[in-house]
Amino acid sequence: MFFIEAERLILHKRELIKDSYCAALVSVFVAGITVARQSIKAANIQ
Repeated sequence: MFFIEAERLILHKRELIKDSYCAALVSVFVAGITVARQSIKAANIQ
């Protein structure tokens, strides 16, 4: 019984890690797009 619970907790943690990794990737991607847009705007102004 204990082992089943432990395994479930470990699997849940893995899912959380995967989710946070995906969230980090998405935020980096969005930040990259934002920076690119700003630099394009700056280039257009100059």
